[in-house]
Amino acid sequence: MSTKYVKIIEAQRVFFKTGGTRPIEKRIERLENLKRMINENIERIAIAYEKDLGRGLKVAEMERSITLSRIDHQINNLEEWSKPIELPLSPPLSTENGDSLYLVKESLGVVLNIAPWNGPVTSLASNMYAIAAGNTVVFKPSEMAPAIASLWEELAPKYFEQNFFAVITGGVEETTDLLKERFDHIFYTGSTAVAKIIMGAAAKNLTPVTLELGGKNPVFIDDSADISHAVTQLLGGKQMGAGQICVCPDYILVTPKAKKEIVDEFKKRISNLGELNKNEFFGKIVHERAFDSSLHYPLTIVEVPVDDSLMQEELFGPIFPLHEVSSMEEALDIIHSKEKPLAAYAFTSHSNIAHRFVENTWSGGVTINDVMIHTSSPLVPFGGELEGLWESMDSILLPTRKELQ
Repeated sequence: MSTKYVKIIEAQRVFFKTGGTRPIEKRIERLENLKRMINENIERIAIAYEKDLGRGLKVAEMERSITLSRIDHQINNLEEWSKPIELPLSPPLSTENGDSLYLVKESLGVVLNIAPWNGPVTSLASNMYAIAAGNTVVFKPSEMAPAIASLWEELAPKYFEQNFFAVITGGVEETTDLLKERFDHIFYTGSTAVAKIIMGAAAKNLTPVTLELGGKNPVFIDDSADISHAVTQLLGGKQMGAGQICVCPDYILVTPKAKKEIVDEFKKRISNLGELNKNEFFGKIVHERAFDSSLHYPLTIVEVPVDDSLMQEELFGPIFPLHEVSSMEEALDIIHSKEKPLAAYAFTSHSNIAHRFVENTWSGGVTINDVMIHTSSPLVPFGGELEGLWESMDSILLPTRKELQ
């Protein structure tokens, strides 16, 4: 079924078939253009951040620093990653016969990237993987951040040809129309419910899909933990974007001796935070559902039973539900009773407990005695399973990425 986007997509497909996306030097040139698009417009990006997310220049610059380092990592390694890999021979192939065998990477074609609102520069920069792998891009920024989406739509033609990189704005109707078209790969970041719709649409064309769906990320704290340090890291993680980050710690499982210390330390720290609406790293609650659930809990910790509604779904807001557990085994049982998360965290001074936590939890990544920091390096894959899924686009389109890590 043709939609209003068919001409854009077909123009990209025609351009891809000319081979214009595949030369390494052209890929690097376009990655440099992506960097320029961010660098040359950082003040305007900050204004859009403030309007949509309640965050300003400091946050935009921090996000820019992280994303530019990742683009540079692509640029610096692209030539090596793109080289054919010589494979060992097995009969009937042999060197005596003059045979050779290589794994050659190929670009896929036209890639659709449906991006989230909570990290706008990161979302824009996520197109680097499709670009680095020699594909064209149809970029759909989130309608939840309209000022940022409009800015990307305005700026993109100044840095890229539309038959290579096109920005589509709008909401559910526009996304639905896009999904009626055939793409060679779809990348989506968002909710599990929408992901199921996207996978259903993609299946009609046998289009491979890469998903990042967050998850309910657990925190385990035992009696040996440095409580002051744990609260510092947990509050820091929750303040970043008001808890609206996919790897943000979600709920706390704590042993009896540590519980009172944790609660007391949280209350003391929260009372000293001042007005959070003036903290640009905190920002504002963007998603209406998260706002409703968080309305009566502005950055707080609340003790709940294990079957409480706050312990069921990803909160994506500034609440820390806390539940007391008698042991690590009980904590693991609770973690295992939920879908596999995108991240898991533990605070302990015992190395054997840390190792057991890593070995007996399944998640996209684990950090011990800190939160979210494992995502900062471009050298490690970032992934998960089911609701905690994020298959990195770079490892999908550039298979050597994981081999190099």
